[in-house]
Amino acid sequence: MIKKNIVLAGLMAVSMLSAGMAYADEGDDWHFTLSAKGWAESWGSWNYLNTNSANGKVGTTVASSDVTAAPIFGATIRYKDFFVSGNAASTTTFNFSDTGTTQTRAESDFNVGYFIDHQVGISLGYKKVQMNYQPSGSWEHDFVTLGLNSSARIGESPFFMYENAAFSLTGSTTTDQDASFQAAGLSKGNPSYQSLEAGFGVSASKNLIFTMGYKFQQIELPYTWSGNGITENTRDMTNGFIFGMAVTL
Repeated sequence: MIKKNIVLAGLMAVSMLSAGMAYADEGDDWHFTLSAKGWAESWGSWNYLNTNSANGKVGTTVASSDVTAAPIFGATIRYKDFFVSGNAASTTTFNFSDTGTTQTRAESDFNVGYFIDHQVGISLGYKKVQMNYQPSGSWEHDFVTLGLNSSARIGESPFFMYENAAFSLTGSTTTDQDASFQAAGLSKGNPSYQSLEAGFGVSASKNLIFTMGYKFQQIELPYTWSGNGITENTRDMTNGFIFGMAVTL
């Protein structure tokens, strides 16, 4: 996990719009960009719980949803090399055929950044993920993220490659299931967060781009057994192809 985090840290990014902004009219100090994306994602909940002498053997549980299209809308304001961006995925319903349940999920982020190069930007952001597991309860994860975004034109063509990711070593989690977990001898720690989106795009005009890529996102939350002090992790992962467009005004 540490090695994986180091690799992702080198690719960190938070702005989902910067690939298009890199090709905006450089003669203007101010740029305003609107974006819309569709993420064809699968949501998986992985619980890694090992043998515990006080509570008996607990097996690994994996629940994965059907692929669902989640809409994501964003806006970015850029002044010279500084930018502020926000993205939101409204509450989306996921069907878990393997467990016969339906869950909902909503996400949002807010970022402030600086372009250290024409096509490379760094940023500091805030990420919120809200989940509702029926019938068990609701969860909310909050993170402060670090980031780096990048894009590169392919030769002199209108096509380009891009990467966007976000990363946080620690955050906070609130849930209405704390009492039941504590009764079972579990206490939760601080979650970590990582995401990476990479793909290709095309500049249809000076201010309009279309993108197609793949996005991966993971939240890992540790729990400690009071009986023997063993720490075990639960993982929440979403991934799938993502398609988008952005207009810079």
